[in-house]
Amino acid sequence: MKKHILVPGARDIKTIHSAGLRSIPKSQRSMYLDLFILSQERDRMDKEHMVVSKRHHLLSKQLSSVNRRLDNLQAELVRERELKQGKLEKPFGKVSKKNENQVLSLSNYSA
Repeated sequence: MKKHILVPGARDIKTIHSAGLRSIPKSQRSMYLDLFILSQERDRMDKEHMVVSKRHHLLSKQLSSVNRRLDNLQAELVRERELKQGKLEKPFGKVSKKNENQVLSLSNYSA
């Protein structure tokens, strides 16, 4: 499997909001306001999680489709290479004189 390098982005930077720091001192702020803010943040994250999950599912389907097509093409290339090297016969092969005579003799019996 290939190495994946995770590059930190803007979402990875710790902010005052993500650290839970507020400009209002803890003794003066309302617990209800904190509950409201945290519930809004949870709802936003739930929605984002659903979007990311759908995207992940779609990407995995596309990746499996590409892998399947890649496998089919590789198998086709191997088959063509073997045909060129003479390792495999063509789908119907050549009819030899010996086989042709047997077919003709069998057709005489059926009439």
